[in-house]
Amino acid sequence: MLFSATKTLMVALAVLGFAASAPVDLVERDQKVIIGYRTMEKSKAEAYNKQGTVVWYTASGVQLGDVVYLTPAPGEWKAPDSYWHCVIYAEQSKWLTAKKAWIPETYDGKKLWYHPDSIDSYLKTVEYQTPDETLRLSKISGDDAVYQLGIPKAMLGKTGHLGLMATCKAKASELPQHAVNYKTVQNAVGTPQ
Repeated sequence: MLFSATKTLMVALAVLGFAASAPVDLVERDQKVIIGYRTMEKSKAEAYNKQGTVVWYTASGVQLGDVVYLTPAPGEWKAPDSYWHCVIYAEQSKWLTAKKAWIPETYDGKKLWYHPDSIDSYLKTVEYQTPDETLRLSKISGDDAVYQLGIPKAMLGKTGHLGLMATCKAKASELPQHAVNYKTVQNAVGTPQ
């Protein structure tokens, strides 16, 4: 039995259509959760938007070391009106399992805040012995009503330890208004202040 070119083409297309509609394994994506907010100069916020993630800039203060500082709600960091506001997301499973530690102002009579080497030494004595892989939590010095989260440089980026994502806007009111409760985060050692 001899097929015409038209019939051969129809059979070939039918086979291809069947193969294309065959089921494929779906890979579940991790849900993104808000882990905090950042306030900064417009040019830096634009770099966050361009990269879609947290970009490293040396911190202006070192209360918790040379880390990226976040607050639990938008607009909590006191800054000039010209500064932009960013919401920072992480992959939920990575956020929940990330090492976190509360950093007290002092420990065993030694001042920790504003002394990065002392903070690193402290982190090596607690359950998590890897300062570069431990998120840091504390009150903001001089503003006991607001908490902060410090993310070490080694944990930054879309493909880093947390799978970070960032979106920045000119006004804090343009961001989601969800506040993160740092006092109840999972996998944290130490005592919330």
